[in-house]
Amino acid sequence: MAAFYAEQALQLRLKSLLLRILGYVPRIHSVRELLGLLYRALRELGREESASALSRFSEDRREALRALDEAYTASRYLPKVYEAADAEKLLAAVGEAFELLDSIERGVFSV
Repeated sequence: MAAFYAEQALQLRLKSLLLRILGYVPRIHSVRELLGLLYRALRELGREESASALSRFSEDRREALRALDEAYTASRYLPKVYEAADAEKLLAAVGEAFELLDSIERGVFSV
């Protein structure tokens, strides 16, 4: 359940930021696709530094992001069991993502 809830938390955090930037909530559930959408939105806004930071995070945490997307699907359709250490890694990656997204949001909406 920890892996599923970690995925849900990140998915909703991404959607909340995308709502502020795009004006709508994307009908996408994949964390990786949402990150890609955010990356493109940041580039369109001319926020190259934020887009680059997001790209680096996605590259550095590729395996964790794949596992989070898998947790979304596996919790519904597959008998997937996660070890405590795996869940801890996913929670750590989500924590890092939240910090990055908070920073991006402050940068985009600072006056």
